[in-house]
Amino acid sequence: MSCGRSAVVERQYINQKVDKEISKNIESLLISSEVLHDKKLAGESIYAPEMLRRFYKRQNHMPVWSSNSDILLRAKLLTDTIMEVPEHGLNSEFYHLTAIRKLIDQIEQDEHADIQALTALDLLLTDAFLKIGQHLSSGCIDPVSIEVKWFVLPAKLAMDVILDDALKDNSIRESLLYLLPHQQRYEQLKKRLEHYRDLAADGGWPSIHLSILLKRGVNNGMVRQLRKRLIASGDMKDDINIEAEYFDGILEQAVKSFQKRHALKPDGIVGPDTVKEMNISARKRLRQMEVNLERMRWMSRSLGHRYIEVNIADFRLNVHEYGHTVLSMDVVVGKPFWYTPVFSDLMTHLIINPLWNIPESIAREEIIPRVKSDLNYLSTQSIKIVKNWFDTDAIDAETINWSEVAEWNFPYKFRQEAGVQNPLGQIKFMFPNNFNVYLHDTPVTHLFSKSSRAFSHGCIRVRRPVALTEYLMKDDPGWTRSQILDAINSGQTMKVYLPNPLSVHLVYLTSWVDDEGTLQFRNDIYGRDERVDIALLKSPSFLNHD
Repeated sequence: MSCGRSAVVERQYINQKVDKEISKNIESLLISSEVLHDKKLAGESIYAPEMLRRFYKRQNHMPVWSSNSDILLRAKLLTDTIMEVPEHGLNSEFYHLTAIRKLIDQIEQDEHADIQALTALDLLLTDAFLKIGQHLSSGCIDPVSIEVKWFVLPAKLAMDVILDDALKDNSIRESLLYLLPHQQRYEQLKKRLEHYRDLAADGGWPSIHLSILLKRGVNNGMVRQLRKRLIASGDMKDDINIEAEYFDGILEQAVKSFQKRHALKPDGIVGPDTVKEMNISARKRLRQMEVNLERMRWMSRSLGHRYIEVNIADFRLNVHEYGHTVLSMDVVVGKPFWYTPVFSDLMTHLIINPLWNIPESIAREEIIPRVKSDLNYLSTQSIKIVKNWFDTDAIDAETINWSEVAEWNFPYKFRQEAGVQNPLGQIKFMFPNNFNVYLHDTPVTHLFSKSSRAFSHGCIRVRRPVALTEYLMKDDPGWTRSQILDAINSGQTMKVYLPNPLSVHLVYLTSWVDDEGTLQFRNDIYGRDERVDIALLKSPSFLNHD
């Protein structure tokens, strides 16, 4: 046997011996729940202890990141991936980065194998992969813990099994990135993040201090600042005379572009509302984008090829088909104290000329007090009293002693008949759910002219109910627009099943990139962004559902 061959055999023998010692250490550590739950490993808390145990048990407790010829190669692949997570609005230190780097340096500088360091490194690398995978696929935060009325549960993937496959072909980075939401807008928002990070690092954009309304034709020194502000945010090209103090048509179009992106009235006039949005710092906008990347990770990784999406913060309903918006309309959503919940369900049918079974909360707080002050209120509003929702026989209101009625123990139900006074309007769109939330028409159409439209008790009022019905029934030749209008005009209540049920996703996004590639921002009407922001600053220290 040649000397070269002997050296190779000897090195393999040494590596195998080292691996066995590391394996003993790993098994010993994983047996001790105290080490993983109460103490730290190389100064780091373990995130997924049970998943870690499960994974290494399948490996017979052998090391997976530093064996034989692949010494530290896999470790560096994962380290490089950890360094990329800020692109997703996450902190690299969540994933043991400093500790892993120190261990790698220590191992590379030591001529002899440091069993303790190699053991800690292997466990931390595995835990880091499991943690990144969980965060990219399901979010860093458990949304239910911080978001009121958020009922879209993140995916729970077997990250230990995914790691098995990734290690077989060294597809560490590729396997993790595949876990990201399969939504074009996620990737688009992530790309914009880099530009805003650079903007924030350079100090952002100049503030606008308004002394007069800035509009076309005005000649004022503040116009210079306005140009710089709009160039910084990309609403205006930078190939114009940036020092010009005259408010021209080009600047007016840039202001309108900004206003549209922030759901302001696009009149091209810079007044208090527009200045307020312009003076939100680049750093705050950056954080708003990072918060919404996290929200997108909470959502289903794939929303489907055809679906309805209502963005509560945008007061907007969009129907999507294969990546394109085919129908769009304004909506009215729940008041801040009557949140519209976030969830997904399947729309199966609609009701033409619906009755309204008045919810108990509205009955207690609004209907009963009005009846007590005016017994004629029920008849003028076509509201009947029934024993239960299945009963069609009305109870005579005059047989009830209203002076003795208490709002909290009223034994009957209120039902409003179909008609012009019914708040559900002429069509009700049903996706049966536990929250009794649905889409519906409304007779109160003037609210759609408001820029902020949070006025309902939680359900969603749609501006173009007939157009939505046309779309939903397009595959049924018996339901043309003319036939839909005839059914409405008949005044008869009827249930109509959709020829092709489709998913409905109620979401809450205050920043995203639209179909035209335009970055959008919206006001946080329910005050949710700050809670997510604060939670994202704290790395979850323990995965309790693995």
